[in-house]
Amino acid sequence: MPTRQASNSNPLLRPDVFEMLLAYKTTAVLSAGIELGVFDAIAAGTNTSVEIADRQQLDPRGARLLLNALATLGLLDADGPVYNLSPGVADSLVRGRAGYVGDMAKVMASKWEWDALSDLPAAVRRGGAVTAENAETPGYAYWEDFAAHAGAVAAPTAELMADVLGPWASQRKRLNVLDMACGHGLYGYTLASRQPHALIWSLDWPNVLPLARERAAKMGIGDRVSVIAGDMFDVPLGGPYDVVMITNVLHHFSERRASSLHAVSLGKALGRNLT
Repeated sequence: MPTRQASNSNPLLRPDVFEMLLAYKTTAVLSAGIELGVFDAIAAGTNTSVEIADRQQLDPRGARLLLNALATLGLLDADGPVYNLSPGVADSLVRGRAGYVGDMAKVMASKWEWDALSDLPAAVRRGGAVTAENAETPGYAYWEDFAAHAGAVAAPTAELMADVLGPWASQRKRLNVLDMACGHGLYGYTLASRQPHALIWSLDWPNVLPLARERAAKMGIGDRVSVIAGDMFDVPLGGPYDVVMITNVLHHFSERRASSLHAVSLGKALGRNLT
């Protein structure tokens, strides 16, 4: 999404406005290419629109139009009827590659956010969600996609957090960690993978926790993970803990509500008075 800002020395021009207004179409074209497996097909050696349409079970004309749109975005190189991946595209958008981030489309361009953003003016007028299902709805399916796929961008931050906490954590005999709204669980699990004595309590909605458990098992720390199912504002947190992690969640709430969580619930979890 464009991030250009106007200033006296760098004024906002009409083409910049048009680019911002058209940005959602770029998102839609890229998301379609990922979902329909276009980049995977080309990487496998299927290079014409007819062949790609046949392999991926697409309408031939629709496939050709999508391929041309992806070429216009610079993601494909088009030579007549033949399409190839542009340099660097395979590393990020072909499934199975180490740097694959294509499934982040289910997070950054999810149908849930498209629905919400389509009526953003109403949300601003109301000061809250305008969709029946939203970030605070128990069982919200978006959080399952977030838990399954957001690890691709969360991993560097999780590594940094483990680096920062490492010297302190390694000197402790006990390291009990509460990861609130854990989602993919990477923050707590990365620390636990570095600190063999760490025990992790992962808190999230019941529909999200199986995905967190699956990641913990893949990282080889499943036997050191316990779960707490429910709303982080209401469910008993247990404790006391040595570390409480709150990541990617407080921005969903008002400052007053977020502060009340810090002052009351976390105070009990840490065994301290934070009011």
